[in-house]
Amino acid sequence: MKSILRFPRSSRTAKQLAGWLVTAAFSCAFGSHAFAAAGDLYVTDLATGSVIIYSPDSSQRTFASGLINPQGIAFDQAKNLYVADAGDGSSGGGILYKYTLAGARTVFATGLSNPIGVTLDGSDLLVSENGLDRVLRVPLNGAHVSIFRTVTAPQGLDSHAFNQTGFTKFIADGPEVLKLTPDGVVTDIDPGDGSRGVVADDSGNVFISTDSGQITKVPPGGTPTAFVTGYTDPHGLVIKPKFVSGTTLVYVADTAGHKIFQITATGTSSTFVTGGEPNYLVFENDSTTPTPTPTPTVTPTPTATPTPTTSPSPTVSPSPTVSPSPTPAPTPTPAPKALNISTRVDVKTGDNVGIGGFIISGGNAPKTVILRALGPSLANATQPVANPLANPLMELHKPDGTVVTNDNWKDNSDADQAIIIAHDLDPKNALESVIVATLPPLDPSVPGSGVYTAIVRGAGGGNGVALIEVYDIDDPSATAQLANISTRGFVGTDDNVLIGGILVGPEQEDLSANATVVVRALGPSLADAQPPVAGPLLDPFLDLHNADGDIIASNDNWQDPPSNAAIIRATGLAPTKTKESALLANLLPGVYTAVVSGVNTTTGVGLVEVYHIASPGAAQ
Repeated sequence: MKSILRFPRSSRTAKQLAGWLVTAAFSCAFGSHAFAAAGDLYVTDLATGSVIIYSPDSSQRTFASGLINPQGIAFDQAKNLYVADAGDGSSGGGILYKYTLAGARTVFATGLSNPIGVTLDGSDLLVSENGLDRVLRVPLNGAHVSIFRTVTAPQGLDSHAFNQTGFTKFIADGPEVLKLTPDGVVTDIDPGDGSRGVVADDSGNVFISTDSGQITKVPPGGTPTAFVTGYTDPHGLVIKPKFVSGTTLVYVADTAGHKIFQITATGTSSTFVTGGEPNYLVFENDSTTPTPTPTPTVTPTPTATPTPTTSPSPTVSPSPTVSPSPTPAPTPTPAPKALNISTRVDVKTGDNVGIGGFIISGGNAPKTVILRALGPSLANATQPVANPLANPLMELHKPDGTVVTNDNWKDNSDADQAIIIAHDLDPKNALESVIVATLPPLDPSVPGSGVYTAIVRGAGGGNGVALIEVYDIDDPSATAQLANISTRGFVGTDDNVLIGGILVGPEQEDLSANATVVVRALGPSLADAQPPVAGPLLDPFLDLHNADGDIIASNDNWQDPPSNAAIIRATGLAPTKTKESALLANLLPGVYTAVVSGVNTTTGVGLVEVYHIASPGAAQ
């Protein structure tokens, strides 16, 4: 089956759109993300077998008790807390527990052998299984646990995204720390002694606790140096983010020293709390691993020459979500992919032509895609579209400034037509457009690379509703993937609001893989674009609906509430205007719709965007 991250523009309701996108229902789930801005610190305590909460003023309260040997601790993006209990350290005696913020406990995974470190890695957990010398990948959605990497004696873990290409993992592994980049490069870091805990900050500095009582600091591309010395038995480390504390602070649990220390950016250490045997620790609002900062969506000035294409949207037949299986088993789980994307817009003239942007990221090999611009066939869709664009013309703008155009899809070469037909993507109407292209992915060393824009206008200046689609026709194992998408269009009132449909799912039959996305609704900042957009929507409002049309998340101004602002800032995707909207969602395969309207029925040009930010691949 083909799975889609779909993004259309429609004058229909969310429920009607969901029915138009697919004919079968998906099983969907949504993770909420209202993180507290207070910065409570959660700590596993070996002396009491409990999890202690320390407030910023150092006051404490017990969150959970009854643990035998509590070790690593991590929040997911829905504010569920995961705690590894190593038990007596025997083979298979370890348990990974899951807690709600209300303190309700469930068993998330069993049969672990001396689990130590736990960290969030996009939409999965990584757990260091010290007793079997390996690190496990544990999907949050309950899919099969798999072996992430075999190591020597793993303890603390961290996963951090420093750029758009994915998550970098750090494994405290005996006398060294392993650093694994998203493209699979492994580097050994020598901290000067046996490593216990590890954490990285947003600037790329890595901090390591060692057996000698030292905290080692490794700057990006630099040499490990002693940052702070003189601790008794330092274990877990955690960063208190700048947006909470005003400056980056490192917290370290000195287990046998019975203290938790905080360390400033200059290396000044002071006691935060005294008591117990603090082991590993995490901040409540540190539950989202900092996510990649994508290259901004390009909004090009519409200039280009067209060429042909056509095609109706194929019906998607999704498979059901698989049942969870938390028991560890060495079966690799495929990484989630957004394989196909589309945008549906009300195409007008001038600045209001249909513009769809997308990014290809990951790996070095070019990706082959098929782009389509549909119009006439939309009149025959399951939910017929009124006023479809009678004769679409498509332009593909590349980063180097070149433009590929197509007016009618049968104007393509015989070879390209054969590819189009072989993938069941030949349009039903000869006036619709198709482009077959092989495109290089993002190269961090080349500004603007990997960013592509599809522009659809009416041939001869016509107006009407059109569908812009991009299909990934590569082998499913290809590293490069379609990452982020956006659509610009006019936001009206009532039925003419801007509606973006999102269909998430992996290509593999295992439909349990989920995707973390940031959805944004922009308006005022379009006036600052180059060139400026005339008549921008001054105050957008964003709703996210599930397949049943129910609202599962909303946002008006991205800085309200403050907890939402913290999350969005952490992704590097904070809008530049306070009246613009943004939210983060962890989505299982299924149909969702992002609805953008104007506050108090205002109208104007809006930009709705979906950034796919959590697609880490497992290193073996």
